[in-house]
Amino acid sequence: MAVVIEKLNLIKFGKFRDFEINTKSGLNVIYGVNEAGKSTINLFIKAMLYGMPTRKKSGEALKERERAIPWGEKRAEGILTVNNNGVLIEVRRQFGKTAVSDKTEICYALSGEKIDDIKANSVGEWLFDIPQEVFEKTLWISQNGTFMGGRDDELLRRVSNLSESGDEVVSAKKALERLAVMQKQIKAADRRNTDGRLDELNRRLDECRREKYDLSTRLAQQKTSEERKLELGTELSKIEAEINQLEISYKNSLEYEKKVSEREVYRQICECDNKLDKIYQSEEYKKSRDLTEDIVSKAWTAQERIISLEKEREYSVPDIEEVDYDKTKLRFGVILGVGVALLIIGLIMAIVCGVILNSNVMATVMTVVALVGAVCIALGISNIRKCNTLKSEHLKKKNDIEKKKKVIIDELSVLQKELDSVLNKYAVNDAGELRNLFVTGQGFDVRINGLIEMKKELSRGYDIDELAKTSGDIDKIYEPAENIEAKLKVMRQKHIGIVTELKEIESKMAYDVRECRIPADIDTEINSIKNEIDECKNKISAIKLAAETIEKAAEEWKSMIAPEINNSVNKIIDKLTYGEHNDVRISDEFKIRVASNKELYDAEYFSYGTYEQLYFALRVAVSGSTDGEKPLFLDDILTTYDDKRTKAAVAFLNDLADRGQIFVFTCHSHIEKMAADFNANIIKL
Repeated sequence: MAVVIEKLNLIKFGKFRDFEINTKSGLNVIYGVNEAGKSTINLFIKAMLYGMPTRKKSGEALKERERAIPWGEKRAEGILTVNNNGVLIEVRRQFGKTAVSDKTEICYALSGEKIDDIKANSVGEWLFDIPQEVFEKTLWISQNGTFMGGRDDELLRRVSNLSESGDEVVSAKKALERLAVMQKQIKAADRRNTDGRLDELNRRLDECRREKYDLSTRLAQQKTSEERKLELGTELSKIEAEINQLEISYKNSLEYEKKVSEREVYRQICECDNKLDKIYQSEEYKKSRDLTEDIVSKAWTAQERIISLEKEREYSVPDIEEVDYDKTKLRFGVILGVGVALLIIGLIMAIVCGVILNSNVMATVMTVVALVGAVCIALGISNIRKCNTLKSEHLKKKNDIEKKKKVIIDELSVLQKELDSVLNKYAVNDAGELRNLFVTGQGFDVRINGLIEMKKELSRGYDIDELAKTSGDIDKIYEPAENIEAKLKVMRQKHIGIVTELKEIESKMAYDVRECRIPADIDTEINSIKNEIDECKNKISAIKLAAETIEKAAEEWKSMIAPEINNSVNKIIDKLTYGEHNDVRISDEFKIRVASNKELYDAEYFSYGTYEQLYFALRVAVSGSTDGEKPLFLDDILTTYDDKRTKAAVAFLNDLADRGQIFVFTCHSHIEKMAADFNANIIKL
């Protein structure tokens, strides 16, 4: 299928706007100085065929997408017109800043009808039947990019397939690997590998033989299980009957214990009532029933006051000693009279003795007598006055005491009446007994409240009248429910054990019945397994035969294609080097060795230009062998060639262009001139 690119329309792409390039079949040379736009056209062709990558390639400063979108624009846009085996097709694309905003439309150029069965990023794969990786290794040869190889190289895989099987998609190696997998699926190579079908069949055959051997034992066990099942059923019936009897006894025992408990409750309730009656009937309770703390306090206060008044009366109102103040006054009146007499006599006698008798001594004596009389007068007057005062005070005090006595006696009379009234009412002798009676009454209240609460608690959940009826004498005494419950627990454990064993036996019997097969069925499966084992053995023989056949065919085909590639490379390198190198050997890994001076040398031993020419020859040979008539793109691959070999390479490309379209990108004017000499289509930028 011939594919020819007829037109490039760069609507908005890199530095170009509304820029068209018309190409032709044969040799097309796109010439331009540096920065003329060759790399942009390179990028345009690859982007229109295989889309635009989202990430930048290693070593690039900018993403290809960033280089494609013109300054100040949001997207790049273009149209690629392709002649696909006589049918014109237009590839219209828009590239945004992200892949999400990309748009692609593929349609027939004449009708504009869309071609919907082509995916956006597989236009080149649809046209050339190769992915982008192989396209860049075969049809697109760039400067310093002629070497081919690597562990994961798609081109290398395809050419290897071609050299082994004659089909670039079908690999003889893969076919042999698949046969090996198929053989492993039938029979494992060793114990380290997963078992194959034959291993499984042999294992299943052994299992069937063991199953047949175990069948008689399983039937015997089935019979034993039946006998044990009957035995357990009989024992289970006995235990269930005993459990039923124990449950009846347990129920009766609970009823009995309930009656005993109710009788005890009723007895305690009656005991509470009796105690309450005794309290209510006691004289002390009756006396203290309406006695309050206020009454006791008042009685106690009255009694204390009476005692205090009695003490006050005894202390403050003693019997007053009667004093005869008149006798005292008379006595001091005599002293006063004597004093007056002595004073008069002394004064007279002193005057007489001193004046008349002229006796100083007697006058002095009489003077002293007069003084004594004066003293007696003063003493008599003073004591008489004092006696009068004391008599007046004594009389006043006596009157006051009498008044106070009367007040105390009156208060004592009132308090005593009040106290006697209270004491007589409660039949006690004093306030202390009344307090004791009050304390006793409080104790009664506490006991009464306690008995009432106890009665409430005892009768909670019971109707006392019904309790009185049902708590009579009990006719029969039963075994304690606790003992019966213990027996029931033991019997139920036995029951559970028997039921569990029965279920296990039934389950095992059901499983044995479900799993057991008759000998005829086992024999049928054994025969089927043996037949399948024979089939597996036949398949292994067939696989081995097929592997040997493929290996032999691959070797034969390899011996046919390898010489063809070697012959093609030798013809190309002979033209490029003017016959200097015409004995080139290509290895299975597409390494090149060159014969020189009867020795073989690796391509790396030669100059870089020769090295590039050798691998260029290999790339063209492989391209011709794998792709047929498809465009070939060469991006400045002749830069390391000297003038002589450059001319030879241009001549070779001109001859090669007879079978298909070739694009040569160059910035060297001498290459452009050489191509023009061969009437190539020159496109100057």
